[in-house]
Amino acid sequence: MFKSLSFPRHKLAAALTAALLSGALLMGTAPGPAVAAGDGGLNTNTSSLAGDPTYVQAVALIKAEQYGQAIPLLQQVVQTNPTEADPFNWLGFAMRQTGQNDDAFTYYYRALELDPKHTGAMAYLGELYLKVGDLAKAQELEQRLVGACPFGCSQLNELRASIASYMESQGSS
Repeated sequence: MFKSLSFPRHKLAAALTAALLSGALLMGTAPGPAVAAGDGGLNTNTSSLAGDPTYVQAVALIKAEQYGQAIPLLQQVVQTNPTEADPFNWLGFAMRQTGQNDDAFTYYYRALELDPKHTGAMAYLGELYLKVGDLAKAQELEQRLVGACPFGCSQLNELRASIASYMESQGSS
């Protein structure tokens, strides 16, 4: 009854991508992950830990900029969920915000070890490198984000803005 369509896979994939992107634009959403700017590269509604009350409370504390209070909760979460990248990313973020840079590096590295394409961890680690004055490492992470976000993402935009601001403050162009 229906004639078989012969359509090359790469053209089909391109057509589907275009359709999805145009649908996203019509709906007023940006392509890429459903993450609000400044959300740490994760959407807690889709995290496998979204039902964990300790994790949810810790993320709420971070969003309320109560980083010191979030740290012990996140340390509990990573103890019970040692293979989940998101709480390690948040722990790195909280440590960075409280000036504990060495610990922040450790937690960002662990998040990226668990999920090498974790856009939040890449962006925040890039910002940490800027904080300690290592522009080259931040730019390396920017390039990793370009690969992880071929259509762009808020984490890439945030890191690029941070790099531009850093370069401006250093008198670089």
